[in-house]
Amino acid sequence: MPGIGGVTISPLIKLGARRSGGDPSITFTTNASTDAQNQSWTVKFPVGKSITVDWGDGNTDTINGNGTINVNFTHTYATVAARTIKIKGDYVLLTYINLSSNGLLTTSISSLVNLTSLYLYNNSLTDIGDLSGLVNLTYLHLATNSLTDIGDLSGLVNLTYLNLYNNSLTDIGDLSGLVNLTYLHLANNSLTDIGDLSGLVNLTSLYLATNSLTAWTFDHGSVALSALYCQNNLFPTSELDLGLSRLKTFYVDGDNAPTVNLTLDISGPDNGIPTGGSSNTDLVALSNYFSSKGKILIATVNT
Repeated sequence: MPGIGGVTISPLIKLGARRSGGDPSITFTTNASTDAQNQSWTVKFPVGKSITVDWGDGNTDTINGNGTINVNFTHTYATVAARTIKIKGDYVLLTYINLSSNGLLTTSISSLVNLTSLYLYNNSLTDIGDLSGLVNLTYLHLATNSLTDIGDLSGLVNLTYLNLYNNSLTDIGDLSGLVNLTYLHLANNSLTDIGDLSGLVNLTSLYLATNSLTAWTFDHGSVALSALYCQNNLFPTSELDLGLSRLKTFYVDGDNAPTVNLTLDISGPDNGIPTGGSSNTDLVALSNYFSSKGKILIATVNT
């Protein structure tokens, strides 16, 4: 096509556009600590595939996949310093990663769509990146980091285990669609609201202790929840509604003593609360327990 000054410009190339290319990789940054100085990694990916780890100090390692068997490898830096670690090769095929206690600050792992298990606990993470596309994840462990934002986890519907303990989260987004969750740990954050969890019908363990929750309703009589920890929050002297028929462990200690409105189903097998029986003696024991903690138990019994 005609151009300026007689120069012909191909219609297939747009001015200002960059051609794709380069050497794709995922990156991790570390802090300057002894944890970061001694890297210890565990991964899993198919036989016949490999990844190359550029440790950021002039050294690289090539790691070969071993199918369903974990591959462990380590690297020790000569000095303590912040680093950028790059992974190249067949990293998109990784199904399992454990990089816990490695002094990590940030990650860029949004392309790891085959991951089923991700362990990044006990690091110094301030940015986890975008996890919304990791739809095959069943196990996500991010406890003891410095995260203030977890991003959008609403599409990770295969998750059965989610641990966000001991971060600095003020919001967890919408978890209502994570119907396969059995374990959810949100303790030791700065949460004021956890949204509606009543649809998490497979949830058996829920940890909410040491947050800033002031009100919460979990009204779902068919829920599988058997362990609930919500002590050290800001519940006023009002109702904490629990429509839980299978609850065995319940902690709500602290200075703010709510009235506990508990629906207890004693029509079925032994519910284990807390005398181990399946009769009104459970209610007596529960009432005495809450009374000793300065709380009032309002029980609705389904027989």
